[in-house]
Amino acid sequence: MNLYQTILNLPFSKYEEDFQEDLEEVLEDDNLSLDHQNYLKEKVKQKELWVKAFIKTKFCAGMCTSSRIEAKHKVLKQYLNSSKRLTELFETFKMIESQEISRYESEIERLNKGSNKIICKYKLIQELEKKYSPYSLTIVKNNLLEGLNYSIEKIKEGVW
Repeated sequence: MNLYQTILNLPFSKYEEDFQEDLEEVLEDDNLSLDHQNYLKEKVKQKELWVKAFIKTKFCAGMCTSSRIEAKHKVLKQYLNSSKRLTELFETFKMIESQEISRYESEIERLNKGSNKIICKYKLIQELEKKYSPYSLTIVKNNLLEGLNYSIEKIKEGVW
């Protein structure tokens, strides 16, 4: 992989070891200027904010990517502009949230019909219902179901 591609892939490193190896490779490359090396070293101090391997150690409702937010930005740009009133902004947010909830709920229902009913009885879910939106709860329920229904998979050649 070339230097440019390695740098672009740093935020998407799934494992800390992979990130460290790629970072060392980039910093040791002779084509990288001293200014860029120093910049990268400063950015690495905040790697918990932009590297997937470190982000996934914190609760983020299963989202570690900006792809969903980019889709929302596109929708917002379609419905909103500088001439819109603040109330229209809130109405647009409500509409987007309703669409997302509906789409996500139908997907979960299809995949977890029986399990989804059972999971609502869990004390954790009952407590979270008091504090979080239906959209957030749906994501948490899905992640919990995935955790309960996991299967051991081969992650690297020769390792189980």
